[in-house]
Amino acid sequence: MPEPSTEGIAVGLSETDLGPARLQLFGADPHLLVFGDSETGKTNTLRVITAQLIRVREPEDLGIVVIDYRRTLLGAVPDEYQMAYCSTRTATETMSTELARLITDRLPPSNLTAEQLRGRSWWQGPEMVVVVDDYDMVATSAGNPLLSLVELLPYGRDVGLHLILARRAGGASRALFDPLLQRLGDLATAGLLHSGSRGEGPLACGVPATRLPAGRAIWARHTARSGPF
Repeated sequence: MPEPSTEGIAVGLSETDLGPARLQLFGADPHLLVFGDSETGKTNTLRVITAQLIRVREPEDLGIVVIDYRRTLLGAVPDEYQMAYCSTRTATETMSTELARLITDRLPPSNLTAEQLRGRSWWQGPEMVVVVDDYDMVATSAGNPLLSLVELLPYGRDVGLHLILARRAGGASRALFDPLLQRLGDLATAGLLHSGSRGEGPLACGVPATRLPAGRAIWARHTARSGPF
């Protein structure tokens, strides 16, 4: 894996130029969607991203919340970085409420100057990254324990809130009406599209999934041309 860069963290190698495909989580890509069928590399993608984030940030500057109902990410995040590990609906709902309260306190005051906004000088604390695997198990007909974060997502870059969410591609077109996924779509959130049916339609930045070998994906971003890696 390429070394971390100020241009973002490497999430793979681009097939177009054989250079690193970079995620600018603390810049142009404050959130990320990961779609794909079973056994196509979604969970490994989450592992790679969290490992790269840990390489470029100290524990006092980065807090990672893991939502992992299948426990496939157990042990992926060192204790000094892991703010919470949620494997049940109750734990997820409690964490979401507490995190929403923390992030709400970071919202910019109305008298903020442009310079203060750029420097984010009105709050202190770590960047908070919420990593969700198997989102289809989290948001169900019984409800969604992450809904308290929905209204905060547009402010993610300014207040240090970042959501990285992985979901199976099957049924994703219907799931996009979920309030949280709908808000991420409205924000033109970047996507890593592992193998999936093109029939699900556009999943991220207007780009549909396609059939790919395991471990391969399409990099869908509104700030750059989409392509395989």
